[in-house]
Amino acid sequence: MNPSKIKYYSLVKEALAKYKAGANITHFLREKLQLDTNTPEIIEIAYDLQSGTYIQHYHQNPSYYKAYTTELAGWISQYLTPTDTLLEVGFGEATTTVGVVQNLIQKPSSVLGFDISFSRINSAIKFWKESYAHEICSDYHFFVADLFSIPLKANSIDIVYTSHSIEPNGGREVEALKSIFRVARNKVLLFEPYYERASLEGQKRMKKHGYITDLPRAIEKAGGKLCSIAEIKSTVNPLNPTHLFDIDIQDVQHANSVQNTDSFWCDPITQSDMQKRNDLFYFSESGLIYPIINGIPCLRPENAILGTCLFHE
Repeated sequence: MNPSKIKYYSLVKEALAKYKAGANITHFLREKLQLDTNTPEIIEIAYDLQSGTYIQHYHQNPSYYKAYTTELAGWISQYLTPTDTLLEVGFGEATTTVGVVQNLIQKPSSVLGFDISFSRINSAIKFWKESYAHEICSDYHFFVADLFSIPLKANSIDIVYTSHSIEPNGGREVEALKSIFRVARNKVLLFEPYYERASLEGQKRMKKHGYITDLPRAIEKAGGKLCSIAEIKSTVNPLNPTHLFDIDIQDVQHANSVQNTDSFWCDPITQSDMQKRNDLFYFSESGLIYPIINGIPCLRPENAILGTCLFHE
């Protein structure tokens, strides 16, 4: 294992104890590692340890999730057509995705979702099926991926949205948005906290947790066209209210956009075409392979295994 990874994963046991004691894991790990921002590893550990709690929260607060996802679906429905693909970035345990799909006026042709945590994806697939969402949209693709290395081709997804998923990436706003804009074809809808419109207490909390700030500026720097900002009425935490950032994608190469969902995968490292074979994805030109574990594609760059022998058979 990469030495830089060892320092993170060696803290998982201690982080679990802190989590059970009620501590904020991202804050604990940043202090422990003397870091100013949340790294992907910190976010992965924090979310992986919380696996299953979002589904519990969903069942404990059905009226909130109904209101929130209905509101999000209303915005998405303004742009979505039945032939469109729909991606939720950082979709956790699919608690938002399920509600959104159930409440869309038009259903997408395909639904995609990814998260940095394997455990959360595993929970999400079970929840998706238990909620009968697979009967609403049978073509779905859920996978492990890194926000900053999305394993999807450029302009391959019609509508991309987030729900507080770029939230913990304070300091990397532009980088995160560029990655999202790369895969989007028509529209990006960010349902995220708006630091500048939060209360002073809310801003203090966001700073403590390493949350994003100044999204309008970051959107412009990343190359998106901010069409409008709207406050989402349904919120579970008044210190962290949700706003919609409605974004058009500029300079999109529609001629090169992907039409077939069987071929929208790309190597997260090289962004070159990638193929699926039984229990793995592979990029034959480099010999990189990515495992599929328990039916879940693991497509983070660090999941790559060099196996050139497979391509000499």
